[in-house]
Amino acid sequence: YLLFADGTSGNNRFRGQVRYDHNTDSLEFAVNGSSTAKLKIDSSGNVGIGTTSPGSKLTISGTNNSTSEITLINTSPSTDNDWSITPFYNDQSLRFRTNGAATTVMTLKDNGNVGIGTSSPANKFHVYGGSGNDVIARFEAVGTGTGDYSEIHIANNNNERLVLGSIGS
Repeated sequence: YLLFADGTSGNNRFRGQVRYDHNTDSLEFAVNGSSTAKLKIDSSGNVGIGTTSPGSKLTISGTNNSTSEITLINTSPSTDNDWSITPFYNDQSLRFRTNGAATTVMTLKDNGNVGIGTSSPANKFHVYGGSGNDVIARFEAVGTGTGDYSEIHIANNNNERLVLGSIGS
């Protein structure tokens, strides 16, 4: 044990701990006067945050939406460049958010639906946004020859119902 103290008694006696467990060959970190590990590195190198049983290289476990969130912040050139990935337990979705987690830009639902601009995708691919004459989707392929083409196929049971395409320049 490596113990950190802010005092000599009570909760202040051991405010932080770093523990090596010889039986499981693991390393644990505890904080805030608690003996419960907040971070664990197991013998296979798996890291657990909020769990003492990490099942993969990184396992994050929380009890609500925000405690399982992963936040990425780039402070240069400005401090407003932040992104978060949040599992929402109440609707079984994974959301990609920005602006301090205030704006959901993409949602993956447990039924396979994907939403861009909506947190409630009603279809396998649901794009919401734009107004008036805004372009809400763009599909682009790079080709330089006159025989190059790009196509979008819409099919039902492998039977093509609509093909949108362009051929060369």
